[in-house]
Amino acid sequence: RPTDVEGVLLALSPRDVPVGSDRASGHFEPTSEGPTPEDALAEQELRDARGRAIGEVLATVSARERRVVELRTLSEEARTLDELASELHLSRERVRQLEARALRRIGEAFVERGLAA
Repeated sequence: RPTDVEGVLLALSPRDVPVGSDRASGHFEPTSEGPTPEDALAEQELRDARGRAIGEVLATVSARERRVVELRTLSEEARTLDELASELHLSRERVRQLEARALRRIGEAFVERGLAA
């Protein structure tokens, strides 16, 4: 009987078919949850390009500026201006100036490369 065959086929079909699919026709409509693979790839490429730009700029700044940016912005545990001032034997204000100068150059590099948010 046709209904028995349909029942067996339905029982044997995968149970984890995503919402938006039609088991009978095999038609699948992707859900709109989360980014598409293309969006995720584009975002990763943008992050990679920004990382390269940061690396290129940091290679051109002074060792102090590079150290300040790395420890204040790029490390997992950001250091305070006071901590860096003590470590580098500089005033807190001078550390802030070094950081601002390096970050401005990074921002300019982002704009030049079309990577600004």
